Amino acid sequence: MRITKLITGLALIAWAVFTLAQALNLNVNPAGEGGPALNGSWGLVIAGLYLVAGMIDLTTQPGVALNSDVTVLVLVLIVWLMGISEVGFSLDLTLWSYLALGLVSLNVIWDVRHLPVES
Repeated sequence: MRITKLITGLALIAWAVFTLAQALNLNVNPAGEGGPALNGSWGLVIAGLYLVAGMIDLTTQPGVALNSDVTVLVLVLIVWLMGISEVGFSLDLTLWSYLALGLVSLNVIWDVRHLPVES
């Protein structure tokens, strides 16, 4: 479970950096329909949510409870809802939101299947 939390946390932080770079690029060079303020602002919000989710996944102790996994799943679900509603830069955000939701969902399923059984 440590490896899955490490991979998921690092992937979410990498997506946060990539989304932040895209958002800052849209603030400087507006190419979207919503203009620089809308696209860049939503990108910053989504990058922040990815960063928080990745840090939660990296800093929590695996195998104790599913509290951190549920928290990360809720944060990524919020990002996913933003992505499918096409807020901000639509295609990139939708792609990253589906990939993050899939990765975090697999992490939660893996952790549920490998919880220690108490007798």
